[in-house]
Amino acid sequence: NVARGPVPRDCQIDALRGTGPRTTVRGSGWRIPRNVPPNVARGPVPRDRQIYSRGKQLENTTMQEAIRITEELQFLDASQIHIERNAFEELVVTLPDHTSHTNIQPVLAFPLSESSRYISLLDSEENEIGVIQDLKHLPKDSQKILTSELQRRYFMPKITKIHFLGGEFGVTRWVVETNRGEVEFGLKTRYDVVTLDSGKVLIKDADGNRYEIENYHRLDAKSLALLETQI
Repeated sequence: NVARGPVPRDCQIDALRGTGPRTTVRGSGWRIPRNVPPNVARGPVPRDRQIYSRGKQLENTTMQEAIRITEELQFLDASQIHIERNAFEELVVTLPDHTSHTNIQPVLAFPLSESSRYISLLDSEENEIGVIQDLKHLPKDSQKILTSELQRRYFMPKITKIHFLGGEFGVTRWVVETNRGEVEFGLKTRYDVVTLDSGKVLIKDADGNRYEIENYHRLDAKSLALLETQI
C-alpha cells in the first residue's frame, strides 16, 4: 500500500465520497476509478483538475502526503457564503469568517458527472480558498450567480445530429447540427470522445471546444451509425 506516484484529483474526491469502482494502475501503488482514461492516470494532472491545499500541488505529493491533504481539504459552509459580482463583473466571495476574495475562479472537480458538486474556489493566484460540496446549499442569490458562472465556463453546445464524419491528415472532421446551429470541427484522437453510462457523450475538438450529446441512443440512425465509428 505504499504509493510510488502522485494521486490523481479524481481519486482524492472519490475517496472522500467513498464511491466509484477502482482499478490498480500497474507499477503505481495507487488505485483509480475505472472510468479515468490512462493518459490522465499516468500523466501530470491538468491544471483545472488539481486540488490545492495550503499552497501545495497535489501532483507533487506521495500517497501518505495526499491522504493528509485530503483530510485537510477546507470544505466551506455554503449556507454562510455570499457571492456577488463587482463593477468589473468579477466574482467576489465573502466567506463565513467575513473575509472577502475578489476575482474568484470556480473549478469543478468532476465537470463530466458532477456539474453542481465539489466546486473548488481559486483566487487570482490559483490558490484554493475552499471547496463548496454542493451548489444547492448556497443562498439563492449566490447560487444563481455561481451557476451562471459555471455555465459560462463549462458551456457545451448540444449535438442533435451528425451530418458527416471523415478522416484527413490524422484529424477526423465532424459536421454536426447543434442547438446553436451547424458546426464543423476537427478531432485529433478518439480519446477526446467520452461516453458515460447514462448515454451522454462528451466531445472535445482540436481547439479545446467542448460539445455534448445528451443521449446518443436518441440520435437518428445515420447519426448513430457515424458516432459508433468513434466510440
